[in-house]
Amino acid sequence: MAQALRDRAAHPERQLRTRWSLMKVLLPLLVVAPPQAHAHTFKLLYAFKGGADGSEPAGNMAMDASGNLYGTTISGGGGANCSAGCGTVFKLDAKRNETVLYSFSGQADGQYPLGVILDPAGNIYGTTVWGGNPNCQGWGSCGVIYRLNPAGKLTILHTFQGNTDGMNPEAPPVIDAAGNLYGTTLAGGGGGGCIENNPPGCGVVYKVDQDGNETVLHAFAGTDGANSAAGLLLDMPENLYGSTTEGGRYNYGTIFRLGKSGKETVLHDFTGEAPDGGVPYDGLTLDRFGNLYGTTEYHPSGSTIFGTVFKLARKGNAMTELYSFDLCDGGYPLAGVLRDPKGNLLGTTASGGHNRSGRCVGQGTIFELDKGGTKTTLATLGGKKGAAPGSIPVQDQFGNLYGTAAGGPGHQGLVFEITP
Repeated sequence: MAQALRDRAAHPERQLRTRWSLMKVLLPLLVVAPPQAHAHTFKLLYAFKGGADGSEPAGNMAMDASGNLYGTTISGGGGANCSAGCGTVFKLDAKRNETVLYSFSGQADGQYPLGVILDPAGNIYGTTVWGGNPNCQGWGSCGVIYRLNPAGKLTILHTFQGNTDGMNPEAPPVIDAAGNLYGTTLAGGGGGGCIENNPPGCGVVYKVDQDGNETVLHAFAGTDGANSAAGLLLDMPENLYGSTTEGGRYNYGTIFRLGKSGKETVLHDFTGEAPDGGVPYDGLTLDRFGNLYGTTEYHPSGSTIFGTVFKLARKGNAMTELYSFDLCDGGYPLAGVLRDPKGNLLGTTASGGHNRSGRCVGQGTIFELDKGGTKTTLATLGGKKGAAPGSIPVQDQFGNLYGTAAGGPGHQGLVFEITP
């Protein structure tokens, strides 16, 4: 445990980095490894051009009942206040034609959107990491929560001020039956356990209603977690589950539950040591027994582990490592996992993987982990297939998977489909 704490102290670059900035530095390593067969088919659906249509897609996508896909790009679009554009919300229809639904200006409406959700009426909800309040202290502008209706009208539901209300949300919110939104911020909140932030604050869990009224449900203090980059999971009793990338007993992040009353329970403190790992960057998924599943991205010093897939009982207790990546089969699973109707876990790694020559020079993978713990690589990225996928795949009723990646034919990012 002492070694884990020394490793943590030696990596100050982990402070408040965004998921996308992390993905950019996860370069593949060249390691000789046996080839692996791929039974699935990779198809390029759309390659971004980098102008008005957007650039660098990131964050989780959503799919409606008609098969239309919705997502975000962190740059591109028409925003003149950002050197490369301030980001977009886009739609790919069933014929995979792209439409930009909204282009951010980088001012009051935000900048750097990361992922979307849909409500039953077809409204799109999301957050921007930057933009909003121009006088926000510390990390620059603080970000916003927005709603985009089917007609393309954007409404700012909340502009973060960077103090007790939080700042820099990095994941879209979840929504309950009454239309209330719940999410997390990387910083702000006033928690004194993160005094290196300016202003202090380890992040918050928030609730915002449809009128834009915000309630801070919990402000992290560092000892109970810090700097959550993840979206939340909402179960039927309306408990919220989430993760933090920092803080906790060993400063490698936590898994937490927040009850209706706002009481937080830390279900797990990551140690930063094998096989437990640490630094969970995205949200959790739940099975019908209440078990939680997720991923970590931390690479313990001197180990061959480059991230894990884990299982945690609903009440916490010991964590079960379901799979650990060795970079040759993928590395740095930043985006959590999707649990399909068969109980298989589907996810992405931002680096690693095999190519057909048998060398470990891939630039990310899409994988499946069955209930027995056997992993199958569904696709290895690189070249025209793009690189560094960083979102949980979307699955349709036929078992096809959809996601985004950087790079690709135009080097501006792409949307892909993987078919069985």
